[in-house]
Amino acid sequence: MFNSIAPLVRTIRMDPGTIRLNGQTAAFTWSMEATGQRGQVATVEGIDVFEFNEAGEIVRSSGFWDPGPFVGALLG
Repeated sequence: MFNSIAPLVRTIRMDPGTIRLNGQTAAFTWSMEATGQRGQVATVEGIDVFEFNEAGEIVRSSGFWDPGPFVGALLG
């Protein structure tokens, strides 16, 4: 997803939020703010969930956010 957004932005900042652990699963919130090529600002918040195996490697990840309004603001 980020590769398709990259041409639309001049700067981008991601801020981590709260991390919650449950066994071999971690969920965390995040927020992102981007400045578009013409100076427009877009913000979005999301939640990612990672599942790990016994070796600590990521075996599954899921992201929950709505890119539509974010991309729309960058295009606007």
